[in-house]
Amino acid sequence: MSYMMTVSGALPVQTFAPIEFLPISKGQKYIADLEAELSLADGTPLWFVHDGSTHTSHDFVSDAEQHFYEHYTIEDTVLLRLIESLATDCVLRIWWASNNPSCYRSVPNFTSIQELRLGIAKMLAEGKDIALRYGAMA
Repeated sequence: MSYMMTVSGALPVQTFAPIEFLPISKGQKYIADLEAELSLADGTPLWFVHDGSTHTSHDFVSDAEQHFYEHYTIEDTVLLRLIESLATDCVLRIWWASNNPSCYRSVPNFTSIQELRLGIAKMLAEGKDIALRYGAMA
């Protein structure tokens, strides 16, 4: 299984190579099939955040997870820089795609970067996967 991330709204002007923002319909079938539901919940345009190699968002999310386990923080990670660049104009969602096909529906929502940082730290400290939604509730 792998991490998935979607973003709705205006994309950042800076680049995060090799990360790519693809229209969700261009992602693998699993993610493309969620377009209608996630567009309704999070807004449009809806983008799939591709890590550039796995056809998922796994590499940069799991890198942040590993960084936390080594340094007890997600500061200085691509994931946090990406989230901060999207925070003003976007809704974002991250989840661990698992055997539960609706796991993306039951992620906690955060409305501030500080709350999100603390929430991620708490999840990882408790041995949980990163799973969240950031943005105003629909």
